[in-house]
Amino acid sequence: MEVDYRRYQYNIAVPPFNENHPISNFIVPYWKNFWKELLLELNSGEGLQEDEIHWQDRITYITDKHKIVAIHFIARYSKANFSYSSYAKRYLPESFAKEYCGKPGFVNTLQYLNVDPYYNYRKSGINFASILMDVTKFHQAELNAEETITVARRSVGAHNLARKFGFNEYCSSTKHNVDVSIMKTDKPKRHPQKKINIMSDFLWENRNFISTKELPHEC
Repeated sequence: MEVDYRRYQYNIAVPPFNENHPISNFIVPYWKNFWKELLLELNSGEGLQEDEIHWQDRITYITDKHKIVAIHFIARYSKANFSYSSYAKRYLPESFAKEYCGKPGFVNTLQYLNVDPYYNYRKSGINFASILMDVTKFHQAELNAEETITVARRSVGAHNLARKFGFNEYCSSTKHNVDVSIMKTDKPKRHPQKKINIMSDFLWENRNFISTKELPHEC
């Protein structure tokens, strides 16, 4: 299948994610609906924690004109205080998070990667999950972080996908009633396939930053 990757746009939304943000009536409702339905299917026993959108430093997403293709959330934390963060308390073993206590520098976290079913690989000919992971290296450098952490769902092979990009498993756990791998990397890798690199490079070079200018950043 011949793919025209130039039709897609990579967008990076930055906080504050309030009601005046351009994504508030576009990406946010989509994110809520997608994950609420998925968590219900998983019988997770807990609903979507909507406050997590305010943890993020970047909400990245790919669009095909006005259609949402894929989404990925990225947050940056100070290592010194990371173990006290809501993210660490909600998703990570205490022993893992405490390894960062008092250390200088920053760590990124990846959350909520999803590809719209209409754009899955069989239909689009593009592995958009790999595209989003392939730019992890760029985000880590641009946000001046030394490491990146992800909690990968094993039942869909997300842990295997993460390994392709240099992530190593720290431990296994259970979240939302499914088995997950707690994974991290200090040296994110590029995807081994050149065609993935070509598309992700194009999207990154033409990335579009989206912000709210009407209101000051809330402290």
